[in-house]
Parts: sequence; C-alpha cells; structure tokens
Amino acid sequence: MTPKTSNPVELPEWLYASSIAKQYSPQLTTDVTLKNDTPLPPAPPTTTTTTEATEARTAFTATLRSTAQTHETQLRERARILHDNASALERQEHALAGATAALAAQNAQLTKTADAARDALKEIGDVQNWAEVIERELLVVEETLRIDADAMQVHYLHACINMSYVVNRYAPIIH
Repeated sequence: MTPKTSNPVELPEWLYASSIAKQYSPQLTTDVTLKNDTPLPPAPPTTTTTTEATEARTAFTATLRSTAQTHETQLRERARILHDNASALERQEHALAGATAALAAQNAQLTKTADAARDALKEIGDVQNWAEVIERELLVVEETLRIDADAMQVHYLHACINMSYVVNRYAPIIH
C-alpha cells in the first residue's frame, strides 16, 4: 500500500505578506498517514527544510510584530487622546460647577433686588392711594367750607338786611 499525502495546510492570507512564508508554505505539511489511519513518524528534518522553516517562522514573527506594533501605536495614541480629553472634560466640569454656583448666587441676589423693588412699588402705591384719599377728603372739606362760607354770606346778608331794616325803622325814633 502506498502512503497517501495530505493536502498542504491552508495558511491565512495575512501570513502571505512574507515572501518566504509564501514560497515555502507547501513544505510546512509533513502529515503522512497510512491506509489504516495510523500516522507515520515525521521524517527527520533536513538542513534545507530546517533553514527554510526557520526563515519562514522568522518572517512570520516579524510580520506579526510589525502588525502588532502598528495597531499598538494607534491604540496608544487613541488612549492618550482619551486621557487628555478626560482631563480637559474634568477641568470643564469644575469650571461649569463654579459658574453654576456663581449664577445661583447672582440669581439669589437678583431675586432679593426684585422683591425689594416690588415692596417699594407696593409702598409707592400705598402712598399714592393715601394721597388720593387725603385729596378727596380735602376736597370735601373745601366744598364744605365753601358751602358754609356761602351760607355765612347769606346769613351775613340777612343779618345786614335785618340790621338795616331795624336801623331804618327805629333810627328816626332814636334820634
């Protein structure tokens, strides 16, 4: 019975970035199985195969390190940016908290000022109302005095007329 050889191992495409790995990938398979599925012991490595495998392994490792280094650099840059932005956001948060506290204090002060102005306007309204009441009362007193003055003039005139009548009537007698 003839031993059958399995197909070469399929390697991922990113491994083919190295020309050495691409050139020697068929030689990386050493599985040989018999018909009864018992594997044969691997053939002793030859110097050429060992050198080529070492070169392929070295190229593969270099490719992995290069890829890892590229991604690591990008990730480290992103982490640095995130860290810088986090500290900037923290500073802005503290500044915003301070501005909010100052705004709250200013709001309280403006509320007090508005309340004081409202009370002053209320007092002015009370004073104005009081002045209008006094003015109406003074108009009533003035009208009363005018009516009394007219009445007194009428009484005075009546008194004068009566006095004149008495004087005219009795003057000839008294003289």
